[in-house]
Amino acid sequence: MCGIIGLIGEIQNPMDLMEIMLTQQEHRGPDARGVWHDDDCILGHNRLSVIDLNQSANQPFSCKDGRYILVFNGEIYNFKSIKKELNDVKWKTKSDTEVLLQAYLKWGKDCLQKLNGMFAFVIWDKCEKSLFIARDRLGIKPLYYSMQSEKFLFASEVRTLLKSGLVSKQINKSAILDFIKYQWIQTPSTIISSISSLPAGHYAVYKENKLEVIKWWDINNYSEKYQEIDLDLAHRNIKHKFNDAVEKRLVSDVPIGAFLSGGIDSSAIVAAMASISSEQINTFSIGFKEKKYDESEYAALIAKRFNTKHHMLQYSASKMKGEVPSILESFDTPSSDGINSYIVSKLVKEEGITVALSGLGGDELFGGYPFFKQIPKLQHIPFYWDLPLMIRKGLSAPLSKFFGSKKFRMQSILRSDSNSIQHLYPFFREINNEKNLNRWLNQDKLFSEVEEVYKNIDTEKTLTWISIAEICGYTQHVLLKDSDMCSMANALEVRVPFFDHKLIEFVLGLPDVFKRSISPKKLLTDALSSELPEEIINRPKMGFAFPWKYWLKNDLHSFVEHYLNKSKNYDFLNFREIEHSWHQFLKGNETIRWYQIWNLTCLLHWLDTNLD
Repeated sequence: MCGIIGLIGEIQNPMDLMEIMLTQQEHRGPDARGVWHDDDCILGHNRLSVIDLNQSANQPFSCKDGRYILVFNGEIYNFKSIKKELNDVKWKTKSDTEVLLQAYLKWGKDCLQKLNGMFAFVIWDKCEKSLFIARDRLGIKPLYYSMQSEKFLFASEVRTLLKSGLVSKQINKSAILDFIKYQWIQTPSTIISSISSLPAGHYAVYKENKLEVIKWWDINNYSEKYQEIDLDLAHRNIKHKFNDAVEKRLVSDVPIGAFLSGGIDSSAIVAAMASISSEQINTFSIGFKEKKYDESEYAALIAKRFNTKHHMLQYSASKMKGEVPSILESFDTPSSDGINSYIVSKLVKEEGITVALSGLGGDELFGGYPFFKQIPKLQHIPFYWDLPLMIRKGLSAPLSKFFGSKKFRMQSILRSDSNSIQHLYPFFREINNEKNLNRWLNQDKLFSEVEEVYKNIDTEKTLTWISIAEICGYTQHVLLKDSDMCSMANALEVRVPFFDHKLIEFVLGLPDVFKRSISPKKLLTDALSSELPEEIINRPKMGFAFPWKYWLKNDLHSFVEHYLNKSKNYDFLNFREIEHSWHQFLKGNETIRWYQIWNLTCLLHWLDTNLD
């Protein structure tokens, strides 16, 4: 796990500039830094040593004849099996880095199909004067780039590119629209107009100031693959693929542990780790003095069952509240959802752990969120969707009153053009409706890149396509992005077994009928029934449900107000309307929700902190 940087083209004082950029993202790799350069290209690397701790495995890493030079961020979990296929190589290291470079030398771009891992890597060809750039299937590891006149820059972080001074800081207004509406920005866009993100499952070739971007893995290709399989065989396959995913992620030359909340997903990972490893597993949970936020008893139950070396890290909601401003300072991109990830990562790193497994992805793959049940029900409201649109719009207001606090969202849903997933699902991920957007934004209707994702959704296999929409949207651009950003801010590597591509391809290919259930994630829990106790399977879902509404009105009041006032500095924001919404929120107006205010606050904090 590391940070990578590259500068191609004629650049003044390139070594001085590389030093500045490496320092900017040193938190991603504090163990070593390296630089390689010739007249056309300079590559930099911050290393967090995880596999083969020797200096010989440091990067940038060159092949024997010096033609190809690699910088790599991530892990190739199956590097040992790939190494066996490369039996004619005389190895200099025991690292996955060297295996990756040799795999590219033998198979070129086709090496990507052989890789099981999380990665973003770049290979410079000295002879062709070209870059090969690739990102993993699910977008677990980031890679940002900027094309200038006769220059090309890339890095693991947006702020590293901004620190170069070579990149325009012009704000991407369409990205602002999507962030305020959905809490995330769709690749390849970022919040900065001149910076792009290589999409997940894509590679690119840069040569002679031209960039060609090509998709090498498509999640949509797997939705029909296993329709004839029987349920018992599906359960056995899930268990096998899940255990294999966990086992691959236990390869490490540094201390390794697991986040353990006591929920289904993290408990399943700990159960698999305990059955695979001959050593006692380190597990970590956060305990809170405030009992209504505390789920440490469930974590303790799992820790006892699997005899883990359990660390219950005591924390308090009041302490977290006080650290919010400094945590936001560490964020590479704007996020209103990453504070929890940062806190857990920091506490685990302080215990001497460098690698941790996370249960991220279980809800998305196995239908753990309420809308996996709600959307199918909405699709089948008797007779409603057969009515003309104008009549449905008239009925939406009175019908929505039956949904209590969710009446405003339901009114929008009931006014939808149709009951297809592509029309219904986005409402469950938006945090601001059109009314707020029209008030807060001083701009014409802009194109939403987020909504382009939903236009590709198939309407036949509802639950499968909700999973695909989740993985390609909120999960990639909020959960995975924040997990990487917040863990690497603390020099902690987080591995996510539920995002093993073989497990994902299999589960997405199963019939929807296997995924319908009353109990949460039944397809997963039935597959792992012998490992998971009933108390965990049937426990209520919790999480970091802190009293943000109260904090925003009290302890964080001045912080929020200070940054909301910054909206007057941006011509695309309507300060008066934002100020009015803030005052309405303070007065208890239920149409203005705390997460809408907080999301805007985090955005303005990031803009003010990074674009001055």
